[in-house]
Amino acid sequence: ELINNTLKYAKAKNIGIEFISDESGSIALTYTDDGIGFDTEKLTDGLGISNIMTRSELLGGTYKITSVPGGKGMSFYFKFPNND
Repeated sequence: ELINNTLKYAKAKNIGIEFISDESGSIALTYTDDGIGFDTEKLTDGLGISNIMTRSELLGGTYKITSVPGGKGMSFYFKFPNND
């Protein structure tokens, strides 16, 4: 869904996806793009964003959305416990 949103709206040239496992066994995912960005205060809960947030919560995860309008890109950070 993040890739779809980037391709559809962001006008980005680059996407970055990074997975990291820490010493507690938690798994973190950072998704970034270098697109036009958006105002997170005015973020609409469209189906795509809503699904991302709901799925994160169902997996016991947390998330943080960072973006600055005007060509600064965006970043989604997710962290999930390792529940084998």
